[in-house]
Amino acid sequence: MSKKIIKLLSVICFVGIAGSLMSCNMFNSEKKKDVSEENGPEIPGLTVTGGKYSFSEEEKLIVLLPEEEAVEYTISGKFDGQIKNDVKNTKIVLDNVELSNSEGKAAIYSTEKCEISAKAESVNKITSNNEAAAILCEKGIEFGGSGETEIEGSVKHGVKGSKIEFKGSGVYKIKGTTDGSAVNCNTFNIKEEKTVTLYLSDSKNGIKADDNITILSGTLYLSKLNYGFSTDTSADDPEVEHFVTLANCTIHTSSIKKALYKTEENGYTATDVEFIEE
Repeated sequence: MSKKIIKLLSVICFVGIAGSLMSCNMFNSEKKKDVSEENGPEIPGLTVTGGKYSFSEEEKLIVLLPEEEAVEYTISGKFDGQIKNDVKNTKIVLDNVELSNSEGKAAIYSTEKCEISAKAESVNKITSNNEAAAILCEKGIEFGGSGETEIEGSVKHGVKGSKIEFKGSGVYKIKGTTDGSAVNCNTFNIKEEKTVTLYLSDSKNGIKADDNITILSGTLYLSKLNYGFSTDTSADDPEVEHFVTLANCTIHTSSIKKALYKTEENGYTATDVEFIEE
């Protein structure tokens, strides 16, 4: 075989291989694009994974659209607007995200019970000038995870929901205002053997519950508050049992202006609680 023929065959092989690689890359690119578009449109500065969603840039609104209950979304990046959920037990994992809303809406708003979890080693920040709260839920909210999250409502409350529960081993730093509470709810719970840490500050109340407050583990830092824990009384609602129950937890206090708690007469109990005044 002549050298010219060998050289020609080499060129043909090279072109064939290059073409195959280009076709493969184009296929993979189209495939990735299709997968991305299955969940929802691109959001400048923010990544949403785990399920379907819609996005309106004009309204600055992301609506989570899980096809069933208990779908887990992961959110990372930066976004000024609102994330809304209307499906029960949706889980929102915060992964180094900064959410804000400067137009009077909650940064996270759910009409159904949901869970908000801070991913391990993540640092997150959520702020809003909504008249109710930075995080607002019409039903219950469970806060979990092991990351760190700062929440601030600049008009009234930091967090507001019907039933609020903290679990996991994360750190939550929550601020409301002197007209509101860091946490506002009907019932508040931290169950036994949890290692969550809460910093509640710069508000009228650390936790204000219409019904009752139960804290059975964890560590709380209460500062720059009128009351650390506050509930309604029988004068407000005679059909509901009002109380503050503390057990097996550590509570640090500083700059409490009026009292640690305000609740029904004889409705306060503290068992095996370490109080540290700073």
